[in-house]
Amino acid sequence: MSAEKTFTIRYTGINRPILSLVGLGPRWSGVTVTDAEVRVRMSWAFNAAIPRDRITEAVRAKKPALFGWGVQGWRGRWVVNGSDEGIVRLTIDPPIHARILIFAIKPHQLFISLDDPDGFLAALG
Repeated sequence: MSAEKTFTIRYTGINRPILSLVGLGPRWSGVTVTDAEVRVRMSWAFNAAIPRDRITEAVRAKKPALFGWGVQGWRGRWVVNGSDEGIVRLTIDPPIHARILIFAIKPHQLFISLDDPDGFLAALG
């Protein structure tokens, strides 16, 4: 891959207008894949730059049993979503440093809802 590719976070139903009202809508969110890293951003709520060599697995998945949309998680398992559909799971080893709000976290699994999950997985190779 020689150029960066950007993927949009999937929003379904009422999630798009509600999350947009609090600044977490698609205008400020997305995933960018480059030769070196995967950048995941959901506006002011979540920001991570994951070196590609730390992604040990990338697969289609179901959303874990956490309630809600936006950014949520605990103990290294984090979800960045506007939908329960189009979920991909990244396994990260060793965990990376990321930010939720102003707090540092160390995710080892990241679940992301994407409009084009298969294209994203293909871009990762």
